[in-house]
Formats: sequence, C-alpha cells, structure tokens
Amino acid sequence: ATIAHQHHEKYDGTGYPHGLKGERIPLHGRIIAVASGKGGVGKTTVSCALLHGFARQGNTVIGMKPVAAGGANGVWQDVVHLRQASNIIAPPSLVNPYALTAPVAPHIAAAQQGIRIELPVIRQAFDALRAQAEVVIVEGVGGFLVPLNDVHDTGDLAQQLALPVILVV
Repeated sequence: ATIAHQHHEKYDGTGYPHGLKGERIPLHGRIIAVASGKGGVGKTTVSCALLHGFARQGNTVIGMKPVAAGGANGVWQDVVHLRQASNIIAPPSLVNPYALTAPVAPHIAAAQQGIRIELPVIRQAFDALRAQAEVVIVEGVGGFLVPLNDVHDTGDLAQQLALPVILVV
C-alpha cells in the first residue's frame, strides 16, 4: 500500500498526495525489484510495463538487470527490452553488470566464465542509476532466491538494495 500511495510523488515536487520532492520521496516509492518464482514467467513484461507507466507520469525511468544469463550472440533480450522501455540512457555496464553466456543458474554460469558475482559491484551500478533516474526498476534473474554466488542469492540482493519486491507468478 505504501508503494502504491507514494508512486504518484514526482522528483520535482509536483506530484501528489504530499508534493514530496527528490530524496524526500522514500526509496520504496521510487525503486522496485521485480522477481518471480521461476524463470520465464513474465518479469520483463511486468518490468517494462512499470517503466512505461512511470514514464507516462512524467518520471525519468531506467530498467536494470543486474544479472542476465543465457545471452545469444552477445545479446540478452531482457536487457534489450528494459533499455527500450527506459527513457534514460546508461552504459550497459550499469544496466547489466553481469552478462552471462550460459542459460543456467547465474552462479554456475559465472563460474563457467571464471567470474564471481559480487553484490558490491551491483550496488555501485545501482547507485549510479539511481542518481540518474527518478524511478529504477530492477529485474531479477531466474526465480526468486536463485544463488548468485556461494554465499548470496537474489533475496540477499533485494535486501541489500532495500528494494520492495513484486513477485510475478
């Protein structure tokens, strides 16, 4: 209810119901994480719809896919769709810090590529995007609580970024 109540606030202070401005708008009113119980259930569709909706309200918006697995020929379709639905342009390294080739769980794909997914790297990209846009929609990878490394999963990521989560089922 809090998210729904505050998403009409605008960064420039012209929104309603309270006319909050900038950083006075609670973070959960400006940024949302979209997750699912499993892969392939429509997270990207919901994320893009949210981006379009917030943009129609006059907000600057950007989608983020911190981890994407299963890119074909160097293209990750979820990332492409999020970038198309955004009205802010940011470097791919911020929108998608971890682009993994294999279409498997992210911690496995990362290990196959000889890398480790690190939450501070994602946090740094997230903070940079948050500084550029009034609304940031963060789309998860696979199902909710999928491992990112040997210690953290996507739930830990949402918690570390202090994001409210919309679960798509």
